[in-house]
Amino acid sequence: MKKITFLISMVVAACACAESIAITNVNIVPMTSETVTEGSVVSEAGVFTAVTEGASEADVIIDGEGGYLIPALGDMHIHFFGGSGALEPILDMLLSQGVGYGACMKGSRRLLGTRDEIAAGELEGPALFISSPIIANFRPYPPNYETGVELVEEYKAEGYDCLKVYNAVPAEGYQGIMDTANKLGIPVVGHAVRSVMIDGAIKNHQDIAHVEEIVYGYFNEEQDESRIPELAKRLKEADVSVVTTLIAYRNIFLQIEDIDGMLNNPGVADLPDSVTSSWQPDRNDYLARFDIDDCNEMLRPTYEFMKKIVKGLHDEGVRLVAGTDAPIPLVVPGYSLHTELGEMVASGLSPYEALETATVNVAEFMGRADAQGTIEVGKEASA
Repeated sequence: MKKITFLISMVVAACACAESIAITNVNIVPMTSETVTEGSVVSEAGVFTAVTEGASEADVIIDGEGGYLIPALGDMHIHFFGGSGALEPILDMLLSQGVGYGACMKGSRRLLGTRDEIAAGELEGPALFISSPIIANFRPYPPNYETGVELVEEYKAEGYDCLKVYNAVPAEGYQGIMDTANKLGIPVVGHAVRSVMIDGAIKNHQDIAHVEEIVYGYFNEEQDESRIPELAKRLKEADVSVVTTLIAYRNIFLQIEDIDGMLNNPGVADLPDSVTSSWQPDRNDYLARFDIDDCNEMLRPTYEFMKKIVKGLHDEGVRLVAGTDAPIPLVVPGYSLHTELGEMVASGLSPYEALETATVNVAEFMGRADAQGTIEVGKEASA
């Protein structure tokens, strides 16, 4: 994975210039099919202009040294915690680990500006997909249908890429949000809103922000795996995408079991104190809320059930989309996405299928399958 990431990072850095760039002597994983081709790629102005089995000529030649080249990865559930001083370090860390696309699931007008600065080449970072501010968390809940309609119209006009719904939206307000969002063509991603649960999300074609939310919104305490296939079929028929964020839940019990070891993980020391101060033992909310007994009796068993859900959804053809929820405590931007893909393999997906969740499926989720997600002539070669 390090070799793969190194090559992605070189493409991201090099493609900012107007010269043509060739990466030669590389194993190309195009993600159009489960194949690997030895050859080279050429890009110009951030777009692939050639994908060949032989050597290629260009203004700049980069020797891939026999490494593997994959499309830029996407993390479809990230945040920018830690204030304005943490923004660029998080962006840099994502890029350093081959993350070329990121969906920020707690948006703001400031982050809309960040998205546009990156798109204009004024700021280095992954291409961003910005959700609305979280609905029913950090502003008054939409209490009725009409206020739900107004909220969607407001956020659509402000330029958000999707809407984020949280737990406590009342049923009438939720329906106003969903009817208007579907009419205006703006995606809605979020939790299993407790007034309607997963059944309401399926009815309204709402995408799910965490596999964990399926546990709460459909199975609750009855973690009966025999119910997974029928749920998966309904999600598939409703064209609901599910963002995985397995690592967000897994790392809760791992830090309870070994907080010192987790704090020594790669990338932690590279984040600013404004991000990591709340990860420390004396301020860590998870350590205050849970103990080892909770890990053994609740957290680990629930996590194993979540992996079964992932496998069941995948088997039915539900679109799984890689996401991490970084940088919640001990979920390090960029690095955590690699672990997320590994956890999907541990759930029963093949390595290729796991990579699809962070490439092809991300492109479909963002509505940009014509421009990203695979290595082909005409597709984006930069972040």
